[in-house]
Amino acid sequence: MSIIPNFNSVKCDKCDSNGFIIKDGNASICDCRKNFEYELKASSILSNSGLLNESLNYEDFKKLIDYSFDNYKGNDENGNIKKIKKFVSEFDNPNKPFKHLHCYVYGVQGTQKSYTVKGMLVRLACDKGKNVYYIFTKDLINLIIDSDRDENARKKLNYIQNVDCLVLDEFDEKRVASWKSGYKENVLITWLKDRFEVKRLSTWIISNLSIEEQKETSFGELYYDLLKRETCYGQFHFTDRYFDNLSK
Repeated sequence: MSIIPNFNSVKCDKCDSNGFIIKDGNASICDCRKNFEYELKASSILSNSGLLNESLNYEDFKKLIDYSFDNYKGNDENGNIKKIKKFVSEFDNPNKPFKHLHCYVYGVQGTQKSYTVKGMLVRLACDKGKNVYYIFTKDLINLIIDSDRDENARKKLNYIQNVDCLVLDEFDEKRVASWKSGYKENVLITWLKDRFEVKRLSTWIISNLSIEEQKETSFGELYYDLLKRETCYGQFHFTDRYFDNLSK
């Protein structure tokens, strides 16, 4: 999928049709060409990371690749942004456990959880060259189920299982459309435990509910114990509603 305008539509008047500036017999690449090639590469990276889909346009893409933690609106009384910035900047630090860190992000709807964590993935992918992936929890469950009989689903699932940083959004029994049998929850927990405990690759879960509140849902005690244990050093409570803080 490519949502990047062709080069001719973004070319400046300083360079030739290929994006080069010729001066005194020497050719140098123009800034407009550099930016075009960066965006082209970034669009491919984000498409392969689950961060771009067919419903998004170029403006949506620009908001993603230009993301800055300074975009956050609100007082951030829990210090979430400072911690997430450190997570990105020191992801490869051999003396820090960040690449193995599992995190749980929660807060009511509209508190910039998904937007901030998507931005984190973009910075990891585009600035740090990390393999990342963003997916809704229900879609991951369906992919796990389909992988038993579909080779393409199995390959995609294997890729997701091994990325440097994975984000599962909408971790909610209603969004997952739980079955009374608990089948979906059982399918997911085995996969998650492998990612958490065996591969030990950073995994982030986003929900409107706290871990304690998840205990009372269909995810129950089993997930409560797993999440409480595995995300004990990375729990982020978001409270700043985006629209309430626009003026700030």
